[in-house]
Amino acid sequence: MLTLGLVIRYRAEKAEGKEDEAAIPAAAHVVNKGGENLVMLDAAAQQHSGIAVAALAALRRQEEIRALGTVVDLQELLDLAGRAAAAQADQAKARANLAASSAEYQRLKRLHQDQHNISDKVFQGAEAAWRSDQAQALAAERNWQSLESAARQQWGQVLAQAMFDSSPAFERLVRQKEFLILVTLPGDAILSSAPATARVQSASGSLAPAALLSPSPRTDPRIQGISFFYTAPAASSGLLPGMEVSVLLPKGAEVAGVVVPVSAVVWWEGKAWTYVEKSPGQFARREVATGQPVEDGWFVAHGFAAGDKVTVQGAELLLSEEFRGRLLSGED
Repeated sequence: MLTLGLVIRYRAEKAEGKEDEAAIPAAAHVVNKGGENLVMLDAAAQQHSGIAVAALAALRRQEEIRALGTVVDLQELLDLAGRAAAAQADQAKARANLAASSAEYQRLKRLHQDQHNISDKVFQGAEAAWRSDQAQALAAERNWQSLESAARQQWGQVLAQAMFDSSPAFERLVRQKEFLILVTLPGDAILSSAPATARVQSASGSLAPAALLSPSPRTDPRIQGISFFYTAPAASSGLLPGMEVSVLLPKGAEVAGVVVPVSAVVWWEGKAWTYVEKSPGQFARREVATGQPVEDGWFVAHGFAAGDKVTVQGAELLLSEEFRGRLLSGED
């Protein structure tokens, strides 16, 4: 069904007796062949309108699974890192106190056993201090083990260890030189293993490389799929903590396809279309799958073939002419 805007535009032009300055000459017309609308243009009309075509080149690349990603806010992890650092300090202090009190207790014990060279009170005080330090050291050890267990359950072995060691990888996350992304596979997606690399697409459409960090012990509750942690460079990625992104994960062997360039695509009703020149001067609109974006367009494995000629300049004019022809023919 044609959009209301196109109908209004056509009727306004007709009422005023004017045509858009960029419109294709009247030599253009639309015919229907086999249920497909063809915009017919002679060479002069194409040249006048600045319409240009280019052949699609063959390309091979892996297909990709589109997964949901969330740029993780690290505040919870940073709080845990602070508590872990404090627990490590408490543990070290408790061990030092225990070592000192244990040595003192053993020294006084020998003196006490050697004909009571020290009083019972002094010996008992040393024993009490030693046992108190034992309890403190045990409590510090258990506190550390609890934090360590919580970190591994919430963040996984790799990320937890990076936090405990203050590794360069953890420092890059803390300094926001890289972002941590929780990637959750769709429920029906099957991967033998997580790919080492992926691509992150932000809301603006920009693409950034990502590297696998580790499996994730958590998942997105909305999807309930298997999850992984990836890292993406902060520079020029357009990412921010809390942002939802699309993550493209390579899967399987390479497949043959083509790249439909951005310049060949026109958007209508939320879908991407391009015009294929089926024969000289005959253009048919064809939908472009946008599930696998690349740097200069979209990789398409089905529906197009290498050598197909698509309109890389003037697709909007062809769309306008197709609708104009359908209006003139009385189509809704």
